[in-house]
Amino acid sequence: MRIDFTGRQMEVSPDLRQYTEERLRKLTRVLRDRFGIHVILTAEKHRRIAEITLKVRDHTLVGVEVTGDARSSINGALDKLERQAVRLLARRRTRKRRPKPAAAVLLNVLGAER
Repeated sequence: MRIDFTGRQMEVSPDLRQYTEERLRKLTRVLRDRFGIHVILTAEKHRRIAEITLKVRDHTLVGVEVTGDARSSINGALDKLERQAVRLLARRRTRKRRPKPAAAVLLNVLGAER
């Protein structure tokens, strides 16, 4: 797991980095450490925006939250990401596998004749 932090109009403190990494432990249990994360923290007037982008295999999941506090924005964005990840894994598990169409199956009709 690789985590990149970007701060726009604000400094990303080591305290916020550690807090985000602790909250990401639940995602590492679900996705088994095979993903990359980009965390963008933005400050605009009285708003704190957390945008977290997660890349898993060929999927990109994004969670965005806007609140007055940076920690609660991170919480909200990670909650959204967790729901998306669980939904993605459930979709992968319940996908019905269908056999190949009959046109693709080669029949050996003439070879069995003796």
